[in-house]
Amino acid sequence: MFNCAASRFCEDILGGLEKMISVAETFSNWRDVALYAPEGSGFEATALKKMTELAQSFDDWCDVANYAPVGSGFEATALEKMISVAETFSNWRFVAHYAPKGSEFRATALEKMTELENKDE
Repeated sequence: MFNCAASRFCEDILGGLEKMISVAETFSNWRDVALYAPEGSGFEATALKKMTELAQSFDDWCDVANYAPVGSGFEATALEKMISVAETFSNWRFVAHYAPKGSEFRATALEKMTELENKDE
């Protein structure tokens, strides 16, 4: 479990997160849990799981990618979903930014960015 030198302070944080989790219903609520969860507390994985269940928009999937550990299944799922809903040059630029170098995700994003850029000419 989460290790903290100031145990009273940690108890307050973890108690607050438990309360947040008990009332969390929306993607935004679960994003807040992910934001405030101490690393190693176990709350991050719970929040990411709920975020992936509730994500609907490109921005939601960007948040999942942002909070997901690099190389995790959460990150891969977020990138796949981002690609499935990306429409604008800005969306594709964001996919290219998060996708690992040399990955199919990045290649697809760069290809789409080039297509959209050539469309504007």
